[in-house]
Amino acid sequence: MSGDFSIGAVGAAVIAAVISLIGLIVAKENKTSEFRQEWINALRESISDAISAVAAMHIIADMIIDDDNAEMIAEAWRKVSKSLSLVELRLNIVEPDHLELQGLIRQSEKLIKRGTDGEDISGELELLQDSVTALSQQVLKREWDRVKDGEATFQLTKYGLVMIVGFALLKWAYGSGI
Repeated sequence: MSGDFSIGAVGAAVIAAVISLIGLIVAKENKTSEFRQEWINALRESISDAISAVAAMHIIADMIIDDDNAEMIAEAWRKVSKSLSLVELRLNIVEPDHLELQGLIRQSEKLIKRGTDGEDISGELELLQDSVTALSQQVLKREWDRVKDGEATFQLTKYGLVMIVGFALLKWAYGSGI
């Protein structure tokens, strides 16, 4: 009789521990997904700021620099540099498309410098902005899919639990003669 009580207590403790572990994994993965969503939103905002800052700088670059507009041009350069830097800082350089996006960002900065030297970069800039937009959409879509599907640990836990519950139900159904 005492042995049955011990096995039941140990079994209950194991079940409670497993449930606690599952709760911990789900909570952690939920928080990770929240942070990833915030990162996606921040990256999207930074990319749009960078594209608009570069476009504005292209327009301003055609102005003749004099005492009246020198500060405005300097401020436009600061905005371009800051916005491009924010995008770069949010990229994960381990991922190939992030590295490609980083290359396009650096190319944008070089192109704008050429434009401020008087070179006509309009066509090249438009193509580059289209490339940045297309690649950014690809990166953001993949990251959104990752948020939507859950992190790898969450997926593994979810499918593992489905399998365990399925096997337990089969064992119960065939073991009890149903």
